[in-house]
Amino acid sequence: MDSAHLDFDELGETAAADTTTPYVFGILNIIFSLMGGCWAAYALAMAIFMPALSEMMDREREKAQAASAAKIESLEKNLASATTEADRTELRTEIADLQAMPEASLTGPFRAMNNKKVVLYGFVDGATSLYFYHS
Repeated sequence: MDSAHLDFDELGETAAADTTTPYVFGILNIIFSLMGGCWAAYALAMAIFMPALSEMMDREREKAQAASAAKIESLEKNLASATTEADRTELRTEIADLQAMPEASLTGPFRAMNNKKVVLYGFVDGATSLYFYHS
């Protein structure tokens, strides 16, 4: 066999091309594109829903504070109308327990989306993810 030319007659029977590698890359391409689509949907959903979640969290915190204040006020009214010292002691203990209960100090994980730059980043991130998902 000449080194410059390849004679296919001398090779004899050739092996069939291996098609499993392109098949695997095709499946991985589909999987990663679906993951990119999910990431785009997540980024856009966070940019849209986080401000609403932050407001809802603030409203719930205010409701809990109002309920605690109403409970303390109710117990103080009952304390004023209590007739026995045992009832008064029990009511004072309940009031002290409610007042000593620490307020939930949540850092507000949804507050980051109140910043317009973060919302803009979320939309840009989601839009570029969708662009690359469809290209």
